[in-house]
Amino acid sequence: MTEAEFKNIGLYKDQYLFEHERRKFYDRLIQYPTTLLVIFIGSALYCLNKYYPNGIDKFCFETDWFFIIAFGLFSLTVIITIWFLGIMFHGFTRKYEYLPFTGELEQHEKELYKYYYKYSKKKSFKKKREDAKNLTCQKFTLNLKKYYIGTTQTNQVINDKRADAYYLTRTFLFINLVLLIVLGTIGYLK
Repeated sequence: MTEAEFKNIGLYKDQYLFEHERRKFYDRLIQYPTTLLVIFIGSALYCLNKYYPNGIDKFCFETDWFFIIAFGLFSLTVIITIWFLGIMFHGFTRKYEYLPFTGELEQHEKELYKYYYKYSKKKSFKKKREDAKNLTCQKFTLNLKKYYIGTTQTNQVINDKRADAYYLTRTFLFINLVLLIVLGTIGYLK
């Protein structure tokens, strides 16, 4: 294996490891939006209880209608936020791929060596072993490169979908905050 081929597989290995670190990054992000959602929902229910201390009997003022509409929009955006948060954290297609177990890789390498040794055209045992060793290294490297490319591609698609869902979660959290400020302002002015 040449140095250029070794560097080439190193690039794919680094990308493979990067996607697994990215997976861990999104796994750790769940606590922040969840905490904000709990605070937002609690605050909105507090505003609702403060605005209607005896329950919703009738709508007397235009602000009552405005408050109920804002509360309904808030509830809808919370549901949408939870939906995108669920996609980000769990997702429906979140099945990461990994390299085979090291024992399987070792077994594959041994099988390649036996195959190349058995079908070598060299006459001396030393040359047969050297030829089988070189061909095994080349084929094993190519197979490993295919594993890296395939698994990284799958993991990258999953992480990109999670990144999109996280972006939408943050957007809807901001909308929730704005609607919560509206609810708090109406409740405070009553």
